Amino acid sequence: MAEINLGKYPGKEVRKIKLVNRNRKKNNNVFFEINFAPVGLVPERFFADTIFAVSWDDGTITYTKMIDLYRLPFERISSAFTLPSHCMVGSEFKRYWLGLHPTTHGGTEMAVYVYQHIEFFS
Repeated sequence: MAEINLGKYPGKEVRKIKLVNRNRKKNNNVFFEINFAPVGLVPERFFADTIFAVSWDDGTITYTKMIDLYRLPFERISSAFTLPSHCMVGSEFKRYWLGLHPTTHGGTEMAVYVYQHIEFFS
């Protein structure tokens, strides 16, 4: 398994996240991830100052930056987001999500995170 180098990008904060390579996200320059929304506001400088070291389910690591974040309630998640993120239509994704997170309800604040790879397969 590859090692994450937290000092690889001087002057940047490197955060570790784990993702599943659903819908070949790892192989796309830009990809969506749907998850619970962060608590509070995300300052714009966060996008420029933070690098994400992504540990994929196959043990590889890529380095990404978040280029956008779109908040919406769970009930408004549509296929426009779920197809590129999870390769599922919206209703299928919602059933899948509720199986993992049964306390989620229509008003639960979710986010579509948009990431861009800056370095592949370290």
